[in-house]
Amino acid sequence: MPRYGNGAPEGDDANRSRLFGNRNGNPYSPQGGGHAAASSGSSRSGGYGGAPSSYGSGTGYGSSYQHPQRSQYQDDGQPGASRSQVSDDETENIKGEIREVKYKTKKSTANALKIAAQTEETGSAILDSLRGQGDRLTNTEQNLGTAEIQNHIAEEKTRELQHANRGLFSPNLKGLFHSKGRARDEEARIIARNRHEREERDRTRAFGYDSKNVIGRGINTTAERAESEREPSDPERSRHQFEPDSDDDRAEDEINSDLNQLVAVTARLKGIAIASGKVVDRQNEQINRITEKSDHVDDQISLNQRRLRKF
Repeated sequence: MPRYGNGAPEGDDANRSRLFGNRNGNPYSPQGGGHAAASSGSSRSGGYGGAPSSYGSGTGYGSSYQHPQRSQYQDDGQPGASRSQVSDDETENIKGEIREVKYKTKKSTANALKIAAQTEETGSAILDSLRGQGDRLTNTEQNLGTAEIQNHIAEEKTRELQHANRGLFSPNLKGLFHSKGRARDEEARIIARNRHEREERDRTRAFGYDSKNVIGRGINTTAERAESEREPSDPERSRHQFEPDSDDDRAEDEINSDLNQLVAVTARLKGIAIASGKVVDRQNEQINRITEKSDHVDDQISLNQRRLRKF
């Protein structure tokens, strides 16, 4: 039978114990007071009345607000310093490219000047050869003039011999009355021939002398135009320089000197080309004249030979 008061059945005690989580006694009993609940609450993490919640912890919202995360620039350094470093690197790259281009330019101008000098030597050698050829052509023309004169002398001698030979076998009495007129005609013919020969000699000599001067005039005229070399002004020079120093100024001076020499050499080459063309044209004209003279002398020699065969 059930007991009243302090006594309770064992089954009821066990059920009550399981119901209250195996806690003995009333939490508000005098034995536990309010400490049991406090103790129980303190054992929870993040409870309402227990330990500090995540709001005030080191990993919650408050912590993030109180200690904001540092940016990447703050981890590596000041933002301005990083931008300045990038700008310095780009500047150095540009300076390096300018130095490389300037070095290639200096090398190219030096090679071009070397090739131009070799070409000028070749052109000068060609002019010397043309000058010597012109002298030989002039001598040939003069010798042909001498041969023509000697051929005229031979023609006169042949005519005299023919006249003397004819007079031995059939004297011409009529000629005795016309000897003075015939002598005057012969003298006039000799004077005219001598005048023609003298003019031809003078023309040949003047042509040869002028052919030599053509070379000098062609080169000097073109070279005078190339003497107007000008140094680049400071604004023009500064466009090709970046933070100029002594090495950069020296490179600019070398490039400018090579370019000025190239201008002068190119002008001389142009003069050599013009003079060579004029000399070749004059020599072709002289060759044609020599051909005509040689044909005329050959015809006169053939004619004198035919006259001599008649005797």
